[in-house]
Amino acid sequence: MLHLGIQGSYREFEITLFDGEGCLKTIKETGHASSVFLNVLQKLLDSCDQKFSDLKFISIDQGPGAFTSLRVMISYVNSFAFTKRIPLIGIDGLDAIAEETFALLKSKNSKLKDCYIAVLLNAYNKEIYNAIYRFESNGDFELISEKCHKKPEIFLKELSERFESEKVFFTGNGINLFKDLIHKYFNKNSIDDSCILETCSSEQVAKMGLNRFLKKENLSYELFPLYLKRQDFAVKK
Repeated sequence: MLHLGIQGSYREFEITLFDGEGCLKTIKETGHASSVFLNVLQKLLDSCDQKFSDLKFISIDQGPGAFTSLRVMISYVNSFAFTKRIPLIGIDGLDAIAEETFALLKSKNSKLKDCYIAVLLNAYNKEIYNAIYRFESNGDFELISEKCHKKPEIFLKELSERFESEKVFFTGNGINLFKDLIHKYFNKNSIDDSCILETCSSEQVAKMGLNRFLKKENLSYELFPLYLKRQDFAVKK
């Protein structure tokens, strides 16, 4: 059950090789994925003594994220999967980072029960992609807000009013960009730097992909980015 997990929703990207039971190896790179992806993948397979033909499927973070990074990465993986006839499974990056953050929180506090996790990802133009989740102690979770992009102050003000007496954990690469605003609406203890993830990991993408593959869910040979905002509003500034 050899398969790949790919994270490339922003400038950095990483690829994890899974054998169905666990991670064999992960390689991280910075730069334009289209120019190095195939070489990195070949290096990863060679280091684990595997071949392209051994791959059963590929899971990839579909976004949201940086417009160009997502478009290039997913287009390249679509082409690769089509020529090699390898199924693809798209993973929502907001769900993935929330689930991975909860696992991290549980590893640090085994007594943690129900909690709320707010994901803030950089949407550029001084906006954030955002979503709010309610997690139960067994790991089951529920999306309790619309996935969208907003001005951070609007989102944080609404969040503080909605969860005035509840503990909310923050995660995502939008936190360091707008940390002062978070402190404006929440106390300084609301951010635990040791439990903040920039994005979900390729290992998390691989784990979620395996679960869906075993259920035969969402298999495809062509994926499309989950932008959450129109292209003309996704220009970096």
